[in-house]
Amino acid sequence: MPIRLFCALCCLLVLCCACAPSGVSQLPAPADALGDLTVTFFRCGKADSALLRTADHAVLIDAGTQDAGEYVLSRLQAMGVARLDALIVTHPHKDHVGGADVILEAIPADCVYVGPLQVDSKQTRQFGEALEAAGLVPQTLQAGDALSFGDLSLLVLGPQRTDYEDENDLSLVLRAQYGQTRFLFAADAEKDLLQELLASGQALRAEVLKVPHHGGAEDNSALFFQAVLPEVAVIPCERGTEDGLPDEAVLRALRSAGAAVYVTDDGDVTVHTDGTTLTASQ
Repeated sequence: MPIRLFCALCCLLVLCCACAPSGVSQLPAPADALGDLTVTFFRCGKADSALLRTADHAVLIDAGTQDAGEYVLSRLQAMGVARLDALIVTHPHKDHVGGADVILEAIPADCVYVGPLQVDSKQTRQFGEALEAAGLVPQTLQAGDALSFGDLSLLVLGPQRTDYEDENDLSLVLRAQYGQTRFLFAADAEKDLLQELLASGQALRAEVLKVPHHGGAEDNSALFFQAVLPEVAVIPCERGTEDGLPDEAVLRALRSAGAAVYVTDDGDVTVHTDGTTLTASQ
């Protein structure tokens, strides 16, 4: 082929590529290019805190109580977490927001997200002071909102209204997806929110479930577990208290749904996935 013709063809090819619409999809990356996601459910007593971490991103969902926040912080530091892409507080009860100020005072966060419930308490005031000191304004999430952290995506499933009788039903319910693996964080959802989720037509199926409300029994618990069908269920609670958690009916319903059940009072629970397969350990 003459050199001039060859050069002309090369230039034409470059121009075509440069002018291609941005919406044209790329070839899928190899499966092993996804990397790994590790989700750690911390031992916080009857409180919630979980870290979602990939090679490049770290997201903390809830921060336990004030005392538990110290433990979560020590674990984050031991794991080498120097910055959070996001801190998400599902609702401002002390067992979810209590340790948030402890975390924010020691580890910077790019964004903070909260649910619609507003509560005036010592813990929320300390949280507000920590936010102000860090120069952060929390963003309120609602059903349908989506967040993305590289290959990790989060979708807000609920709540979808603000007139529940129980404040716990104003908890953010989040579904995280990494490759083909899904995690459902049900916060402190009780019967009305669980019923709403079941009736919403949304896909609730998830390989990993953070069991709602510390493993307490609700009218809709068994139906909810059958809709999720988790392979792994994690209950953040403390054994041997007057609350009687985790409830035996909940344990039976989870096992009937086929889940391997882990209780954080027995230690931190770690779930590792490459986006296709997962392993859980404690």
